[in-house]
Amino acid sequence: MKDKPFLSVIVPVYNSERFLDKLMDSISRQTMSDFEVVFVNDGSTDSSPGMLEAYSKKDFRLKVIHKENGGLSSARNAGFKAAIGEYVHFLDSDDWLSNEEVYQKIKEKIVCHTNEESVPDILIFRFDRFYENTGQVTPEQYNLTAEFDSLSPAEQSSVISRERSAFTLAWNKIVRREFLIENNIEFDIKLGRTKTVGGGEDNAWNYDIFSFSKKAVYFDEPALMWRLYRRGAIITIPGLDAMSAFIVYMNDLYNKLIGRGPVAANLLPGLAYYFLLTMVAYSIDLGVPKSIFIRAIKENKKIWQNNSHPRVKQMTMAARFLGWPITFKMLVRYQRHLEEKEVI
Repeated sequence: MKDKPFLSVIVPVYNSERFLDKLMDSISRQTMSDFEVVFVNDGSTDSSPGMLEAYSKKDFRLKVIHKENGGLSSARNAGFKAAIGEYVHFLDSDDWLSNEEVYQKIKEKIVCHTNEESVPDILIFRFDRFYENTGQVTPEQYNLTAEFDSLSPAEQSSVISRERSAFTLAWNKIVRREFLIENNIEFDIKLGRTKTVGGGEDNAWNYDIFSFSKKAVYFDEPALMWRLYRRGAIITIPGLDAMSAFIVYMNDLYNKLIGRGPVAANLLPGLAYYFLLTMVAYSIDLGVPKSIFIRAIKENKKIWQNNSHPRVKQMTMAARFLGWPITFKMLVRYQRHLEEKEVI
C-alpha cells in the first residue's frame, strides 16, 4: 500500500462484539487493497477492544484508537483526525459491505469523474435494508438518475435534499478528506450525544457537505447492508425536551443555510420537509400532545413557509383550508405510511 491510501474507512465501535466479525469479513474480502481502516473504540465494556486489537495484528492496514466514551460524533471525529486517505467512509459497526467489489467500483467511479478542472467531493451510493427481527432484505431506491452527475452544485443540492434516505445519512457517502478539512466540517458532538428522533448529527453533517460541495456523483448500486432494529430502541429522553432541542437545532441550521449563499439556499426545501415530518414523529413516538405540536409549528413557520418542496406545499395548503388539527391527522397517517417501509 502506498503512503497515502485512496480510502480511509472510519468505524466507531461501542459494545459491538456481536457484529464485528461480519463487518470485518466484508472489509477483508474487498478486491481493492488501497485502503486503511480506522477503528475507534469509544469506551466499550464488552470484548470489542480485544477483537479490534486481534484484527489489527493480522492486517497492517488496520488502526485501532481507544478513547473514553464520547458518543458517535466524537468517535467519528477522532477517527477522521487519524485518517490519511484521499477519501473517507464513515461506516457503522453493525452494518457491512454488500460484496467484495464495492470499494473497487466506487474508486473507479470517482477516478472516472476526476479531471484537471474538478474532482468529486462526494459520492452517494445506494444500500439495502436488513431487518434483524425478520431477516428480510429490501433494497433502498432513490429518485436519482445518471443525469445527477452532470448537474451544477446548486442543482445537485436542490435534488439531493429532497431525497429523504439519500440525504439524511452519513454512511451512504464517500467524501474527499481535504474537502472536509478545507471547509472545517466535522460531526456535531452535542447532537451525537442526544438520542432524538431527528438523528441530528448525520443530518447536520449532510447540510454542511452539500452547502460547500462543488461536485457530487451518484453510484447506482447497493454498497452496504443497513441493519435495522425494532422501533423505539434509541428513544431515551423525554419527548418535550427532545422536541425543544430539535427546534433549537433546526432554527440554527436554517439561519446557517440562509447565510451561506444560493447553493446552500437550495437545501431549504428539504429542510422544511424534514422539519415537519420529524415534528410529527415526536408526537407519534414520544407522545408530544397535538396542541403543543401545532403551537410549535406555528411559532417556527419561517422554516416551512413559502417553501417550494411539493410535499410541504401540500401540507401548508391543507393547513390553510382545513386547519392544523385536521392537517395534523393527515400528517400522522403519512408519517406512519413512511415508517412501514422502515420497520417491520
